[in-house]
Amino acid sequence: MKKLLLLVVLIMSVCVIGFADHETWFTAGMSYGNYFMTRNDIDDGHTGSLGVNLNFYSIPEKSNLGFFFDLGILFPLVHNIGGYEHSDQFDLTIGVGLAISLTKNLKLYFGGGPNVNFLVVTEDRDKEMNTGSYLLGLGIGGDIGLKYYINTLVSINLGTTLSFHFAGDCDRKRFDSGTNTYQYINEWIPGFFMFGIKPYIGAGFHFY
Repeated sequence: MKKLLLLVVLIMSVCVIGFADHETWFTAGMSYGNYFMTRNDIDDGHTGSLGVNLNFYSIPEKSNLGFFFDLGILFPLVHNIGGYEHSDQFDLTIGVGLAISLTKNLKLYFGGGPNVNFLVVTEDRDKEMNTGSYLLGLGIGGDIGLKYYINTLVSINLGTTLSFHFAGDCDRKRFDSGTNTYQYINEWIPGFFMFGIKPYIGAGFHFY
C-alpha cells in the first residue's frame, strides 16, 4: 500500500515538473466501486465498496490531449466470494487524457488506457493461519467526468470510471491435509471476464 502511494506521488511530481506549460490537476475524492466477475471454475462474483479515488491529468496548453492516471482504493470490501473476509481492492488506469471546455467554468474530460485491478482476500476458514489469496485482472479502463471551476486553483469534479478485464491471474493458498501445510498455487483463470464501474466526486487542485 505504501509503495503504491509513493509511486503515485512520484508520477505526479515528475509530471508537474516536466510539463510546466500544461494545465495539470489532481483530484482527491470519494467513490463507490462495483465489479462483476465471471469465470469457468467457480460461480460468478461481485465486489463493491466505498473507497478513495485519486486521479491526475496533465493537458498541454495548445492541445486537448495529454496524460492521465486514475487510482481507486476500495475498503472495506463487500463481496459474495464464499470463504473469504478482510478484502481490499485496487484499480489503476494509466493512459491518454482529453479535456474540452464547455463554458468558462465547466470542462468535460476523458481518459483511457491499460488497466490493472488487484483484489486481496483473506480466508476465514482458518483464522489462526490467516491465509489469503489475490486476484490480478488485466484489461482496459476509462474515466469520464465534468469539472466545475470554483476559481483558477480549485474545482469540483464529478465522474465515473469504467473497466473491462479480459485476463485474470490468481494466487491461492490451499491446505494439504497429508502434510498439514498450505500450498501455493498460481494460475491463469479460465474464462475470466470482469466489468467495473466506479462513480466518484472530489475536489480538483490545479497547477499551471
